[in-house]
Amino acid sequence: MHFIPISPADFKRLEPYFKGQKYPLSSYCLSGIVAWNNCAFNNYCAVEDGAAYVSESHINDPAARWLLLPVSIKHEFPPHKLAELLRKTGFPEYRYVPEDYVLKYGEAELAKHFVVTHHPEYDDYIYKQTDIAELKGSKYSPKRNLISQFERANGSAAEVTPLSGKNSAECLAFIKRWYSDRAEKYKDWTDDLGCERQALIQTIENFDAMGVKGIAVRIRGEVWGIGIGSRVTDNMGVLNFEKAFDRIKGLYQFLEKQCAIHLFEGYEFVNRESDLGEAGLKKSKESYHPVRKAKCYTLRLPPAK
Repeated sequence: MHFIPISPADFKRLEPYFKGQKYPLSSYCLSGIVAWNNCAFNNYCAVEDGAAYVSESHINDPAARWLLLPVSIKHEFPPHKLAELLRKTGFPEYRYVPEDYVLKYGEAELAKHFVVTHHPEYDDYIYKQTDIAELKGSKYSPKRNLISQFERANGSAAEVTPLSGKNSAECLAFIKRWYSDRAEKYKDWTDDLGCERQALIQTIENFDAMGVKGIAVRIRGEVWGIGIGSRVTDNMGVLNFEKAFDRIKGLYQFLEKQCAIHLFEGYEFVNRESDLGEAGLKKSKESYHPVRKAKCYTLRLPPAK
């Protein structure tokens, strides 16, 4: 099996496989796999006999390498086949294995072939699209209040417009402003933020080729917030990126609602990715009242006897 580096040019070639995939984790969003290549990870793909295979390695530690579950519209991959594939390719483990797969085959069957580990920091937060788009009920009253304050302060000066390759220069200018502001205001610049910035720029620069949708919130014509989403499964979209200036009260909450309305119409669920074990992210994601978490596992080959 021959793995080659993934680039934006590979999106159309791989898209037919991912259109049929059913794993609810954001790790199986093809646009995300393409966007984050050469950031935190080096991503590779191989296509063989009706299946697409994605491998990843940590950019700072190439020895840390793994596979995602194979994606295919033709084949099933029960545990014994997954184990055979690891031995064939030389990878030690599968990461980002959804709970759906674990429940389908059972931990007892999986334990015959793998060491199974749950990683709660990578569990994805799943929401009803209508909950975020409508914000009904008392539990969402703080969000509605903040949106009302934003709308009262900005009125007709605020508008929502679609993103496309045609306004990529504007979006890139906004991204530069946002990350510069973040680094100056919070003094918390990290390699992770640098990787995220690179992934977002790669998405914007290849917007029309990446299978994504996006919106911008403009105030008096200038971009002050953007949201970008794409498909995970037939009934679930993922919010890949959401950036706004938090000094504008209610802007983030306004943007979140508009993303649900404009990016995820027709989807039952919205995946807002994991909290990575960060308390601030956890609090923010829980404040929108997820209907569940999509659990994430690792399947690792046991040590040779």
